[in-house]
Amino acid sequence: MKISIERKMIFLFVIFVISFVSIFFYVRNLFNIVDDGYDQVVSQTKSDTQKKQKMTDVDLKMIRNMAIVKNVAEKYYAQVNSYKGFSFNVIRADNFFTSINEEGCSSQIYLDISPDGKKYIIYYPTCSEGKTSAFCIQNGMEEPILADSSIARKEYRCETLQNMDEYFAEMDKKMFDNTMVIWNYLERYKKEHGSYQGFLVNSIKESGFSTKTDISQCSNEIKTEIFGDGKSYRITYDLCLNDQIICVESGKKWPSYTSKKMLDMRGNDCGL
Repeated sequence: MKISIERKMIFLFVIFVISFVSIFFYVRNLFNIVDDGYDQVVSQTKSDTQKKQKMTDVDLKMIRNMAIVKNVAEKYYAQVNSYKGFSFNVIRADNFFTSINEEGCSSQIYLDISPDGKKYIIYYPTCSEGKTSAFCIQNGMEEPILADSSIARKEYRCETLQNMDEYFAEMDKKMFDNTMVIWNYLERYKKEHGSYQGFLVNSIKESGFSTKTDISQCSNEIKTEIFGDGKSYRITYDLCLNDQIICVESGKKWPSYTSKKMLDMRGNDCGL
């Protein structure tokens, strides 16, 4: 009996030792995993910070080069009373460059002279702020401002960045108007041809008309669908500002707003 008890005690002791060792190694491995994960997070954060700083440094160099362009342009204007004919080619400066390609950021300085030669705009889509932002300077400005990249590129003027919700609302209003342009052309086409069949959106020649938004965060497009024998159609546009859709169908005289889920359920109808 005594031997049996001793064996049980030894057996329990062995189990205890094995359990203790197992728990020890498990906890140690767990801490190692946590440490590795923490090190990876710290390393990634450090890498992201370093990249952001590098992109900021690149932007500062490009802003310096924009200032060089401005100064030379002003001297050019003082001599010939016009910016017409001015280009990067007349600039002579140490370390001057108009484009960069650094760690996935390719960007360049743009220079545009107005047809009458009395105005200029210089802008540079940033690396550190994203491609919706541009450093921009035009005649009359002392230094570059952070502006909207698409406005600088398409309208050749420096305009500060808007609140994106306001920008999306402005874009949605424009696309609403363009949806109505398509509707108007469709109805005129039906009167002339007796059917909507064969109608092509690219036949529309309206000033400022577009079927697609021109901002990268919202690349929605107006879709025009002609159904069956050409007796019905549907025009849809996904709003930038929320998850609703502008929808116009044959027989309706005004667009309606509906959800994408409802549109999918109703097939060819707007799902009112």
